[in-house]
Amino acid sequence: MSKKLRIAFLHPDLGLGGAERLVVDCAVGLAKQKHFVHMFTSHYDKNRSFSETRDGFFDINVHGDWLPRHCCQFFHIFFAILRNIWLALCVCCFYPKFDIFVCDQISICIPFLRFLSPDTKILFYCHFPDQLLSKRTSFIKKLYRMPFDLLEQVTTGMADQVVVNSEFTKGVYRQTFTLLKTIPSVLYPCVPLSKVKDLPKPTINPAEETIFLSINRFERKKSIHLCIEALIELKNNIMNERDFNKYNIKLIIAGGYDERVKENRDHFNELKDLAEKGGVLNYITWKRAFTDEEKPILLANACAILYTPTNEHFGIVPIECMASCKPVIACASGGPLESVADGKTGYLCEPNSNSFANAMLKFIKNKKLSAEMGIDGRKRVEKMFSRDSLALKLNAICNDLMLLENITMCNKVLIYIACFLSFGAFFFFMHQSYTLYPMNWHYE
Repeated sequence: MSKKLRIAFLHPDLGLGGAERLVVDCAVGLAKQKHFVHMFTSHYDKNRSFSETRDGFFDINVHGDWLPRHCCQFFHIFFAILRNIWLALCVCCFYPKFDIFVCDQISICIPFLRFLSPDTKILFYCHFPDQLLSKRTSFIKKLYRMPFDLLEQVTTGMADQVVVNSEFTKGVYRQTFTLLKTIPSVLYPCVPLSKVKDLPKPTINPAEETIFLSINRFERKKSIHLCIEALIELKNNIMNERDFNKYNIKLIIAGGYDERVKENRDHFNELKDLAEKGGVLNYITWKRAFTDEEKPILLANACAILYTPTNEHFGIVPIECMASCKPVIACASGGPLESVADGKTGYLCEPNSNSFANAMLKFIKNKKLSAEMGIDGRKRVEKMFSRDSLALKLNAICNDLMLLENITMCNKVLIYIACFLSFGAFFFFMHQSYTLYPMNWHYE
């Protein structure tokens, strides 16, 4: 029998999203393996969180929410790193020793964890290299990001082991972090599986309504506009308005929405403007920041799910939908290439309105297709993406980590030097930013 371990998760913002869903599933899985699990985060709102975080599977503590998120809408990465460092310091200084730290999204905390708790093993979950998520719109922005990009690579390499969410991300990781020789392991995200008989029944008559569902955060990179453009293509070009109304076609756009985030607010208004100009606003229902209790009903009423991000690192939404016996229409890139079986559990399309609209038309014309593909999708999730399979694999990784030798004295010295330089650099930049903009530190 494996040793029961003390495991601490460090996650930046425990809200609603794919990364948060994965972290919560990992924590629940390890807790059910009888390990002591403790979650640490810089922000947590019970009203905007997954139900498992409120059900007592593990303890949650928040440190660093008093720190600003940006300065005059600038320096987001700097303050994210600063909050992450503060979180690491609190975990190491105010709590008993842990056997394993599990970190994700931001790797800057790793050298500080090494410095303050050198005998604790560190597992880093790389959802995707952060440097590839930032747009370099100017030379100044490129120059500003250079030290952070290097810091990300160096600190990621200081973890005892790195895991990624898909073969796609694994390839990107190796192309991006060229200084690192280690090859990460793949640990697929999962979804909890209710029994098929327990899945909710539709609250509408599928013969009278045809509902498509989009689930994604209200962020531009999620390409939600694509499903609106596909609806416009269906109504104005592929079908005539009479047939469109005959099948009573509707689109529900649901997703994570946070009033604190300017992009969420702006993008929601952009999407509404697009729908109004295309003449389909009356055919769309908006669900912002819906609850876990609402999601099963939304899925039950949909004939198919539209998943629009391109080159998505993995994408938890497709497997959540297939677990509920719903087919998925997704872009033929990134994670969906591994999760969706084209023509069997859904359709993989080119990222344009015509390709998506033609895939939607197949479900409109053939009402039985949704149920047939849904059964195959459920079987695929049970085989590859169940919470039990994730928990067993993660448990094995944690047990293997405990067999690793502790770091050498030479490496400890290098870590001390790196931490000293990092401390100095961050306090300098913090002092400079506050000196220049003393009244503009925002806490949104």
